[in-house]
Amino acid sequence: MAVAIVSAYGISKAMKPMFRATVVLEAGASVGGNGNASEYIALTQGGLLNKYAAALGSRTLAQQVSQQLKLDIPPEKLRSQIKAVPTTQNLTIRVDVEDTNPNRARDIANKLADQFVKQNQEEATKGAAVLGGQHDTVLVDVQDHAITPAAPFRPNTKVNMLAAAILGLILGVVLVFAADWFDDTVREPSEAEVLLDTRILATIPQISGGRSKRGRGRNLAPALSSN
Repeated sequence: MAVAIVSAYGISKAMKPMFRATVVLEAGASVGGNGNASEYIALTQGGLLNKYAAALGSRTLAQQVSQQLKLDIPPEKLRSQIKAVPTTQNLTIRVDVEDTNPNRARDIANKLADQFVKQNQEEATKGAAVLGGQHDTVLVDVQDHAITPAAPFRPNTKVNMLAAAILGLILGVVLVFAADWFDDTVREPSEAEVLLDTRILATIPQISGGRSKRGRGRNLAPALSSN
């Protein structure tokens, strides 16, 4: 078990720490005088939120963020660091950004949210210009900006060590039971009686080697009856 704990500690320390920054967006819909509430219905049922979440993880938005922050990160790799999860109960989208640099994770999350909000407002403005103020409008805003994560979320050294300790304990118990199960050594005279189906009449002392005091350094070999 100790070996497993030490190994888990060493592996955890060898891994690069990963930080997670989180920004929360909120969406709201207004129904115009000539609107049919379709946008509001789509928003509350989750379809529009899912569309927004997909847009937040799109390659186009990732490329825009990478260029604006002057990051040396390809858009596809940046996309893999972004996870957007919509929640229909409170009409919010949680965006998590993972990076080995805590400040960069914060900057990416905030820039991603700000850029998405800006694009959403531009689309709403265009719609109002074309259809007037009587159409349905959905606006997205930042509810909580990301802050610099104080500690990495991965690797979790304590959890890894605890898991290694439990696994080592389980493996140790399994090995002990397995060794006992496959061990066919006869240790007690009673075991010999059961295995040979006979009765032991006496035991003959077996000297292990050299002279020794009486009762020391000897094993007792059983003498079996002929019955």
